[in-house]
Amino acid sequence: MNKLSHITVSKKILGGVPTIRGTRVPVDTIASFILHKKTSEIYKEFPGITRAQVGDVRKFMIQRATS
Repeated sequence: MNKLSHITVSKKILGGVPTIRGTRVPVDTIASFILHKKTSEIYKEFPGITRAQVGDVRKFMIQRATS
């Protein structure tokens, strides 16, 4: 899997669940918004999340689906 600068995995953060770097927001939470076509809701629910971070979640989803 390619390095995605906005995604991190650490056993110290949510037991190793992939998260948005600098937060405790799981990648799967943001991915769920994307899959349900509610991307605009991400920024309302998580005002600190950036478009670049959401972009890395999309890339992460693609990599996971094709590996």
